[in-house]
Amino acid sequence: MINKVKALSKSSFIQGTLIVTVGSFIGSIFNYVLQLGLARTLSVEDFGVFSALLSMAVIFSVPTSAFIQSIIKSVVKLKATDAFDTLTKLYLTLSLYALVLGFLLFSGLHILATPIQNYLNLDNWYIFRAFTVYMGLSFILIPTSSYLQGLLRFKAFAFYVSVTGFVRMVIPLTLVYLGYRVGGIFYGMTAVAVIMYLVGGLLLWKNFVVPSTESVKDYYKEILQFGVATLFVSIGMSLLNNVDVLMVKHLFSSYESGIYAGVVTLGKVFLFGAGMVTVVMYPQIASLKASGRNYMRRFYQFLSLQLILVSGGVIAFVAFPRLLTITLFGHSFDSAISYLPMFSIFVALYILVNFFIMFNLAVNNTNIWKFLLPTAFAQYLLIHYFHRTLDSIIYINISVTVLLLLCLIAFTWYNLRDVSIDNNSSL
Repeated sequence: MINKVKALSKSSFIQGTLIVTVGSFIGSIFNYVLQLGLARTLSVEDFGVFSALLSMAVIFSVPTSAFIQSIIKSVVKLKATDAFDTLTKLYLTLSLYALVLGFLLFSGLHILATPIQNYLNLDNWYIFRAFTVYMGLSFILIPTSSYLQGLLRFKAFAFYVSVTGFVRMVIPLTLVYLGYRVGGIFYGMTAVAVIMYLVGGLLLWKNFVVPSTESVKDYYKEILQFGVATLFVSIGMSLLNNVDVLMVKHLFSSYESGIYAGVVTLGKVFLFGAGMVTVVMYPQIASLKASGRNYMRRFYQFLSLQLILVSGGVIAFVAFPRLLTITLFGHSFDSAISYLPMFSIFVALYILVNFFIMFNLAVNNTNIWKFLLPTAFAQYLLIHYFHRTLDSIIYINISVTVLLLLCLIAFTWYNLRDVSIDNNSSL
């Protein structure tokens, strides 16, 4: 028994998860110091504006961020054949395309500025302009994070996440304290994107060689083919996690939307912690699948770990909502305390949904996306017609996510019913 525990502690899935979780936890601390500083410095109304724009940033970034998992799979494949010259060229071209796509989004947001500002009840052009600049450069970090995960460099990835959190805390907070308010936050986050792209390049330097002279079109074709499925997955997941924030900003008062933004922000403490299991699970399962080895034993190990972390998170948020709220946001967000226990249940369900989705993508069950868009559409309709209170929004979120999770479990079981567990496979 002792030997088995020792072997388990040395296994790649435990070590990788622990390293990434610690790094992400450190990054989360910095992120929540940022949130704490913003909540205590900005008005409740300004904090609601910031959260709504941040949710919009997630939704607008879906078309490109959807390809992260596809890039990771390509990196895993190239690493397995030691094709580092191709990896280098692919990284450089991906960075260039990220800048081009960012410029297109920047231009599109300026064209659509008036209807977007009207929907969000935002009459400050300076804030929206800062937001568009940030969106224009935010995509350049996609190649870096994808490569660090695909190369299974979990220590470097954990360091990268930690440093990103620290820089993301210092620069925006400094600008806010200097009086630049919400606009300063987004200009600061733009600076963070540039700095962390350079840091990421340094971390990846040892994996880079002289770029290949051969075309990488075939790899882009693979990325695009797999990316189409992950695009719909990302759209569904992003809507499920962000449409409620946008609709609350549109349907409720500025004060209520600010309170709800606080609840959502507190819930992300849970999401960032327990959700890190999938960051480690995805490339490992994809690597086992690509090499033709059995992956079911590893799947059950990750699932067990995920359930333990999710259960612990729910217990903490149900038992100590007041302590968490006052510690992070202060007494100005006292009204958020009563919403936090139920919202933590929604976050727990969302984490489990994400786990099953990422596992299915890792083993090429791309049809998983068909469950997400109907769920997101149902969430939108239910909120639109039954938005009496903030409690009703949370109950709607929980209801649609429970149904989605049951569908995903059934889908996963159906597709894996003929796959056996290899008890002799290594940890």
